[in-house]
Amino acid sequence: MRELDTPPLEIDETQAIHEGLVFFNDERYWESHEALEYAWRRASGPEKEILQGIILIAAALVHLQKNDSAVALSIMIRANDKLSNHRGERFGISVDNLRVTLSRMIVEKQPKFFRIDVKS
Repeated sequence: MRELDTPPLEIDETQAIHEGLVFFNDERYWESHEALEYAWRRASGPEKEILQGIILIAAALVHLQKNDSAVALSIMIRANDKLSNHRGERFGISVDNLRVTLSRMIVEKQPKFFRIDVKS
């Protein structure tokens, strides 16, 4: 039995982002969403918006796992909007490549599972 008055474990935002991206690439999109949301709550500025975009992609792929491609596509459009003003590299990933991947799926109206390339 767990005591309810103990504080939750605190992890570093960088570690939460790393874990979120690992979960994403393992197709564990719900866990990815949760880990990235932890970092998102503490972020500000461009980092917050980029994290929100990635969180939305994870949410879209949860819907795709449920064979709901219409909802997945709709959420991918929202994710693409969040990422549209950002360029370059953040969190070891190319935001540009992520935007190209999303844009292609949106234009083709074909959401797909994919991996996010992460630099070590």
